[in-house]
Order: sequence, then C-alpha cells, then structure tokens
Amino acid sequence: MVKTRVSGVPYEVELGEKNETLNDLIHDVDGLISELERENFMMRARMDRLEDELRLADEHIARLLIELNNERYKS
Repeated sequence: MVKTRVSGVPYEVELGEKNETLNDLIHDVDGLISELERENFMMRARMDRLEDELRLADEHIARLLIELNNERYKS
C-alpha cells in the first residue's frame, strides 16, 4: 500500500500500489469516496454537537451576567 495525501483530510490515505484493471481503479475510488463521505458525516455530527454545546454555554453565560447585574444594582 502507498500512502497519499488527499485534499481536505489531515492525514495520508492508503492506496493500492497498482491497479491492474479499470474495474480495480473504480472499486478503489469508490471505497475512498465512501470512506471520505463517512468521515464527512461524522465530522458534521461532531460539529453540530460542538455548536449545540457552545450555544448552551452562551445561554448560561448570558443568564449569569443578568444575575450579576441584578446583584450589582440591588445593593
């Protein structure tokens, strides 16, 4: 196997050394596409989770700032 850089992927992907036929090449490319689509799906899901966590943290910070201001002006 030969390791090769693929655009948008932060690591090298293993490719077969030689493709004997066009069908082998198509099969290899289909496999790479499937793997990259799966990784894209997982990265999108992770990004969505992180965005949700950030939104919740922002809401919590906003509530704490309101409480802090209320305490300040209460005295």
